[in-house]
Amino acid sequence: KLDEAILEFREVVRLQPDSPAGLKNLAAAYAMDGQFDRAVDTAEAALRLNPAEPLAGEIRSQIALYLQRKRPAR
Repeated sequence: KLDEAILEFREVVRLQPDSPAGLKNLAAAYAMDGQFDRAVDTAEAALRLNPAEPLAGEIRSQIALYLQRKRPAR
């Protein structure tokens, strides 16, 4: 189901490339699928279109925190 959601959100973004909402939803789907690089890039694209988009910033922050926790301790 997540693969289908990603395909649907990608189609929304293709049809409406200037839609922060479409990009935000695609970023969330990528994050849920573990595609963190794509999620961050997509969330940043949403933020470029609408810097006040709270969920895109939250997605980016949550991924950064997750990746930081996954790093081995020094």
